[in-house]
Amino acid sequence: MGLFDSFYDADDAEWQTKALGSTLETFRIGDRVTAAEVDFQIEVINGSLIPKAPAYTNHAFATIRDGLFEAITTERDHSMYLLGYQGPIHNLTPEDEAHNGDNLRRVVRQLDTEIRAARNRDDFELADTLLEVIALLER
Repeated sequence: MGLFDSFYDADDAEWQTKALGSTLETFRIGDRVTAAEVDFQIEVINGSLIPKAPAYTNHAFATIRDGLFEAITTERDHSMYLLGYQGPIHNLTPEDEAHNGDNLRRVVRQLDTEIRAARNRDDFELADTLLEVIALLER
């Protein structure tokens, strides 16, 4: 129970996460999730079941590319940083553990570049927001 953020897939099904601050934000495909042009996946859940051979699941991943919500998929892309349902995951599978460290460093480098550019443009609000994204990812 409690607050969450929602992603809506191509079929308009709602998928929920607490990873982004639980501020009741709503994202539809193509919406900007973060100002930084970064790639990652977020664990999401749905109250209804979706087909996935050999059974059904209510667990999936919201894929974010270049900061934009791209899709909901049941397939984990191990080349992307994984943000768990409630935030960073500390009990990753060995495969995700191997990828997440490198992926997180890449995302943080991208965010650092965006922060410097924002500060150079005197856009301190954006810079502060990007610092919050880094803090969220590194929790």
